[in-house]
Amino acid sequence: MDFATPDVQRVADAVRDAFLRVMDDRLTAFVVHGSAVTGFIPSFSDFDFVIFSHGKLALDDAFDIQRSLSALDSAPFSYLQLSRLVDLDDPLERRNGLIEDAFVVVHGSLPTAWSLHSPELLRERGLEALRRIAPDLHRLSKDWSVANAWQRPGLVRYLATILKPAVRGLLCELGDPVLDVWRSPYPVLARRLEAHDTELGASMISLIGLLPPEAQTQDGVARRLFSLLGAVQRRAASLE
Repeated sequence: MDFATPDVQRVADAVRDAFLRVMDDRLTAFVVHGSAVTGFIPSFSDFDFVIFSHGKLALDDAFDIQRSLSALDSAPFSYLQLSRLVDLDDPLERRNGLIEDAFVVVHGSLPTAWSLHSPELLRERGLEALRRIAPDLHRLSKDWSVANAWQRPGLVRYLATILKPAVRGLLCELGDPVLDVWRSPYPVLARRLEAHDTELGASMISLIGLLPPEAQTQDGVARRLFSLLGAVQRRAASLE
């Protein structure tokens, strides 16, 4: 599978090379997943990847890699996210993860005994995301009340990352195919939602067009994210 744009490939190659230069043959696989593969919002989405290695990432390794990546232009992504480092020498390490057709192996290969996420597990994760909406909104409303100019963009991004799995969870409960839903980026999720609930879907479509917000629109976008998340929670509750 190829990446959608040359810039995505450029970032993937640069990050892979930085880890490979430091870890050498300890690095057995470098895998990109998430929005870099399924579809991203420029300057808003992050670049998610998983490292498979023999041994853990030492502190000296981390500093050496950072020296290589400190000047990297990660555009069109807002930042790099090492979502998991799998130590193949650890017998207690979980041996599953990733979603079928939603990842790209940039270096090496997945371990032989590795298994992908099942539809049943993904549906449960969606339900858990729906259950977390209320406590998350309670906590984040307090955080927003005291957030400064540096913190607000991160909170807007965090609200959006809560929204995506919650909408996926709702769509699965509404009967959409689980794997298709979990491979869908924000715009496709919004259109799927609109097919079930015109108002909710239209609200999400409109909101996506405002991401990432300018400084002067952050308050309005944050309020709309809070509101949409509350509406998703209520719609899910109506199905119980």
